[in-house]
Amino acid sequence: MNTQVERLEHNMVKLTVTVPAEDFAKAITQAYNRNKKSISLPGFRKGHAPLQMIERMYGAGVFYEDAANILIPQTWPEASKESGLELTSRPEFDLVQIEKGKEFIYTATCAARPEVKLGEYKGIQVKKADLLVTDEEIENELKKEQDKNSRLVDIDDRAVEDGDTIHLDYSGSVDGELFDGGTAHAEPGHFHGDVLHLHRPGRSEDQGRYAPAGPEADPDPPGAGGGREGREDRDHG
Repeated sequence: MNTQVERLEHNMVKLTVTVPAEDFAKAITQAYNRNKKSISLPGFRKGHAPLQMIERMYGAGVFYEDAANILIPQTWPEASKESGLELTSRPEFDLVQIEKGKEFIYTATCAARPEVKLGEYKGIQVKKADLLVTDEEIENELKKEQDKNSRLVDIDDRAVEDGDTIHLDYSGSVDGELFDGGTAHAEPGHFHGDVLHLHRPGRSEDQGRYAPAGPEADPDPPGAGGGREGREDRDHG
């Protein structure tokens, strides 16, 4: 058996496998023995018709397909090993030559591990990079890790403070009439300084930022609109 390798694009290869004619003849005999029990010819008992008579009746290629299905699985493992390549995909087989008395030839196309050719790397000089990390950068990274691993704890023994996350129940009205979108239950939010940020999906940052109620509060916070009244109950954590 002989195997030839042709390299194609994109790490694909085509192996052409040539099997001796003697092996192809043996495969035809095997195919005949597997199928003869189901073949009937005039003048012969079922399953006892000679190979030559069957070929004369149905054509010389009557067992070619079965013979190919016998030979390819038998010869492919050795052919792939003979190629010296590390094949990485299932091969696609094509018949090139199949004829009684001649060599059986088929091709197998599949992917192979790409060849890596190293250039001249000895003697290459690489300048070491000077990397200076400040204490502030370290603290910032530590703070990020702390925030990622933090958890909320319920607090009920003090007032809301800067940095707290709350769940807010509130309702808004105009001239004593509730308006659409002005009422919510357990809406999440958090305090930064004297500003409450509500986390309602689909609302812009300005629309979700409100100053707390009190003597010094903004009477018309962003997004609230003039003349609106509000009532709020809040739990915080």
